Amino acid sequence: MDIMKNTKVIPRAGVPWAFKAFLTVFLFFNLSSTASSGPWIDSGDQRLRHHIVLLADNNIITVPVTTWPLMWAGIIHDVNRADYAQLDEASLWSLRYVKHAFTRQTEGALRFTSQLSAGEDSRAIRYFGDHRREKSEVKVGVDWMSDTLAVHLAAGYADQPTDGEQWRADGSYISYALGNWAFTAGAIDRWWGPGWHSSLTVSNNARPIPGLSLQRRSSEAFSTRWLSWLGPWQFTSMASQLESDRQVPEAYLLGARFSFKPFSRLELAVSRTAQWGGEGRPQSWNSLKDSDHW
Repeated sequence: MDIMKNTKVIPRAGVPWAFKAFLTVFLFFNLSSTASSGPWIDSGDQRLRHHIVLLADNNIITVPVTTWPLMWAGIIHDVNRADYAQLDEASLWSLRYVKHAFTRQTEGALRFTSQLSAGEDSRAIRYFGDHRREKSEVKVGVDWMSDTLAVHLAAGYADQPTDGEQWRADGSYISYALGNWAFTAGAIDRWWGPGWHSSLTVSNNARPIPGLSLQRRSSEAFSTRWLSWLGPWQFTSMASQLESDRQVPEAYLLGARFSFKPFSRLELAVSRTAQWGGEGRPQSWNSLKDSDHW
């Protein structure tokens, strides 16, 4: 069971009373959504994903929708050009929901978020919309966005965490838009694939790893006739450094995903991840280029 917002924090040993009192007051008065504003839709917004997938299944949203975080640019472009007169009731409801979610992305304004979740056990395996990882967690955040820059600062406290790290900054990032590309540094949850219960490549089961990423903002198709058959396409890549207490200390986690829609009701994607380098492992450019050693 997950308890979201406006929930009294139950005192437990080891947590400062001043901190618990502050969180109780903050959660009581903060009525904003737990979804942060920004250039993309965060991984884990299950309700918003439902409406986006419904619109994609009806060919109202034409861009790839299996790579999360999902960029707003392509989504809102398709939503704005939809012909409301030709839509059924379910599509109309989903269209309005997505459009309303986008209106919360206010440039130049600070936005505060909060989340409280609790349960009987920690969760090693999580589904797409699962916001809880430990037995109990509290998260607060603030974000700000302009036309080229987006910043989200997050702080969290986990009670009795499985990895021993009670204080966390998961979800924090700074992203800069240059042309049709977004360059991001931070610790972001990702979900690659169409599944709702898990993903074979990248999911939210593990905590996000701080690193760098590059993602295409708009998924418009190639203009050249040699590649236009691919249809709308999306590309994202990431590079992170793993922890020092692993079997191979401080190795790098690299990944990339290319998705495209050659037909309105068919989305294809190719993903690749690799662990490279680390203490005692080759870290030359030759070893990086030789994929057989990944």
